[in-house]
Amino acid sequence: MIGLIKNEFIKLFSSKKIFALMMIIILIQIAPVLFIGVNVFDGQTYPVSMLGILVSWLLPLFLIIIVAEIITEDYKIGMLSIILIHPVSRLKLLASKVLYLLLLTASILLFSMISAYIIGTICFGWGEEFVLRGISYSAAKGFFITLGSYLISIIPLLAFSIFIMLFALLLHNSALVVGISAGMLFLFFMLGEVVSELQPYLLTSYFSFFSHFYFYFNGNINSLLSALGIVSLYGIIPYIISNIVFYRRDLSV
Repeated sequence: MIGLIKNEFIKLFSSKKIFALMMIIILIQIAPVLFIGVNVFDGQTYPVSMLGILVSWLLPLFLIIIVAEIITEDYKIGMLSIILIHPVSRLKLLASKVLYLLLLTASILLFSMISAYIIGTICFGWGEEFVLRGISYSAAKGFFITLGSYLISIIPLLAFSIFIMLFALLLHNSALVVGISAGMLFLFFMLGEVVSELQPYLLTSYFSFFSHFYFYFNGNINSLLSALGIVSLYGIIPYIISNIVFYRRDLSV
């Protein structure tokens, strides 16, 4: 399975997509320096401030493209059937795709957090203390909150990737997968804005998952557990269905 994951990363770096994303992330993090006063942010809180932009739109759209590529494009060129010639089961192959998406998402978030710390500190200074929603924390606790916020954001993004993977397995056109998935992403956001009662049941409501980690850090574990339960359903159910679809799918091109 390690070899399968390694091959996915080799394909990713050869396509240059990841470098384009990294450049966009840096540009987004630099933008507030040009348009907002220097007293608004500091190096300690800047990574948390930038996380919402990354996980709400940029990273979900990037993951849509990646999922379409590793499923529909691999099917189109016959890569899936070639891999299965080797002693690799379909379940293991699909699991390797999910683990790849997990590692990819974690790597992007880690890069974003580190770059935000660097850019925030250089442009705004480190700051005297970590302040979140009017509450002051020590630098160590602030780093713990920031790291936890980034790590826990992996969960809804991975669930979203698995959800899109099901679409990719049902369709054979990567452009169609990207178009439908992007439209669905926009629709979910709009539904959450228009019908507030639906927000707790929409996966997009949990992309900015760091707020739930903040509540958990202050003792409100029920909010975190409830969110985890809903997000898990978006990942587990599509994953089970994806395995069934993939197991029965004729991979001949």
